[in-house]
Amino acid sequence: MFRTNRYLVVLLLVQVLHVAGWGIYYALTRMIYAHQEDFLLLLAAAETIPTITGIVGGLLAEHKGYKSVLLIGILEGLGLILAGTFVSNPKLLWLSVLFASIMWSMAGPQVYAYTLSLFNGETFKLGIVAAGSTIGYSVGSGVAPLLYKIINSEPTLIVAGIMIVIAYIMIIVLLPDRKPKALNNDKSSGLATYLYLIVIASLSFLVVEVIGSIYMGRLSVEVGLETYGLVNLASGLIGALARPLAGKIIDSIGSRASLLIISMAYSAYVHVLNASHGILFAVLWLIPLFPFLDLGLYKLASLIMGESRGTAIVAASYSVTGSVLLLMSVMSIDHYAIVVSVMAAVVSVLVALMPIARIPRTHVGYTSRTGLSRRKFK
Repeated sequence: MFRTNRYLVVLLLVQVLHVAGWGIYYALTRMIYAHQEDFLLLLAAAETIPTITGIVGGLLAEHKGYKSVLLIGILEGLGLILAGTFVSNPKLLWLSVLFASIMWSMAGPQVYAYTLSLFNGETFKLGIVAAGSTIGYSVGSGVAPLLYKIINSEPTLIVAGIMIVIAYIMIIVLLPDRKPKALNNDKSSGLATYLYLIVIASLSFLVVEVIGSIYMGRLSVEVGLETYGLVNLASGLIGALARPLAGKIIDSIGSRASLLIISMAYSAYVHVLNASHGILFAVLWLIPLFPFLDLGLYKLASLIMGESRGTAIVAASYSVTGSVLLLMSVMSIDHYAIVVSVMAAVVSVLVALMPIARIPRTHVGYTSRTGLSRRKFK
């Protein structure tokens, strides 16, 4: 029990540090380029298109163990250090972010896969580790404006990269190595199901990325620089508290029902957010919808595909998302809220039409606390 708790604490701290580095990056770049929406979409594309390489990371973990792929994460941190060096040069910044994202795609998702493997697929413990991600993002995005004022943008992003390097070293040095569990090769894991899930995940992430890029930039304008940092901090703390609760609810009603409800909520939410200003905009920003979306996606995929490969496949869906973002960055789009709302509505329809026969029976209703064969998230 003591060893299990120690492992959980280390993973929690790893995710706090890891995602705090990315939180600094996201908040700083969205703040600096808040009035260049096309570049923000281009940047979001660089962050998401490389996730197709996550499949390589999943396969490497299956054959060599998790630590072999987590070593690649050190290069992820070095990529963000390069981003700090070139933060004022959009072209070189984009290339640096692209490199860091490729490295993250192979290593980052396997942290959650490793968590599920280490704790026999317990969603509750996964929720605790995921809460570390949310806390990290909150802290990172919250302190970014302050660090920007004190040491400027370049050193701030370099610090963020160093934090990510330290996080991977912690998990490599302090935790035991493991290999993913063997996949269940029954018919429920067919190619059609894989593709169906990729479409659902890609559209879901597209909704989140557009909101995160366009509306996060607008948040800094609506509330001002100092309040912007506080809102980001509060958003992360609320999200962290919501994650374990989201995990319990998803276990109770099933990830399919959860995804259906949350996608419908996003479809309405973006219209209300778009029409809001000032403090009301900030309050709406604090509503924790994302924990239900991403945990639902990863749990569903883990039940169907297994730990490591399920993580990689869902993470790879970001590549499709990134490709669409790249296309959107060169298009003239006047009504982002309508586009996002339609995409969220399509997700709800696809989830509703998902053949129930392709989902393991235990997943349809209540699952035990230890869960089933599971997989995980980035």
